[in-house]
Amino acid sequence: MKLIVHTADYGMTDSCTDGTLKAIRDGILNSVGFMANNTCSERAAKEILKYPHVSVGQEINLVSGFPITDPKKIPSLVNAEGRLLTSRERFKISMGETFDYEEVLLETENQVLRFKELFGYLPLSLFGHSYGTPNSNKARAEITAKYKLPIGPQQHPLLRNEIPRWYIEIPGQKEAYTWQHQIDTDVESWILEDKLQLLKRDYGLFSTHTGFVDEELMLMSTFTAIRYKEVHALTSPRVKQWIKDNNVQLINYKEFLDEIGYEYGI
Repeated sequence: MKLIVHTADYGMTDSCTDGTLKAIRDGILNSVGFMANNTCSERAAKEILKYPHVSVGQEINLVSGFPITDPKKIPSLVNAEGRLLTSRERFKISMGETFDYEEVLLETENQVLRFKELFGYLPLSLFGHSYGTPNSNKARAEITAKYKLPIGPQQHPLLRNEIPRWYIEIPGQKEAYTWQHQIDTDVESWILEDKLQLLKRDYGLFSTHTGFVDEELMLMSTFTAIRYKEVHALTSPRVKQWIKDNNVQLINYKEFLDEIGYEYGI
């Protein structure tokens, strides 16, 4: 079996960036989704270039930090301070469509162009972060087609059914993202016991949200303690031994696309 180990939110905060770098440096992480619009994005881009075995896709982030676009050009996306409206703020406005299509299209493309500016090439794949609507999904699809980008690993038909959600699968629990719930989650056991039954497949995907935890993250995300639990699992000597014992070959997302003959323009 060939395994892609992916994480989201790389570059969202310093804590997410540094936890992810540890999972790459000391563990088995080999694919990331990069955010281009946060204060640590430039540092994150420079650091990831030290690890050429890691494939880099992009998360279009429309709900945290400041936009790439001049806020005056995208008034439906930002608050009075020019900061992107959070998903919670958007739900208060409406449970339906809250994005102006032309505005979200502009910001989506500008985030992709910012990625190219930082890396020197276009992202390997494009997918959304946290909150989406028909207009944001349509805009992302248009930019994906314009630049001939592959779909993200979470959406690929050979991989999408293997995405773990180990920390929200407690029967009868309504509050799935509580701190205690996440602390109590044993990610390492999920891997060692092959609860996702990946060993039966030709290709597998671990889709995670690695990171450390700081005040910035606590104010920004409901995924908190689970991040360092995942860093622990991906750097665990027992997990590395599981990889060897089961003849699992680690491949990044680009290697996967090349193997299946996926044509893309990067």
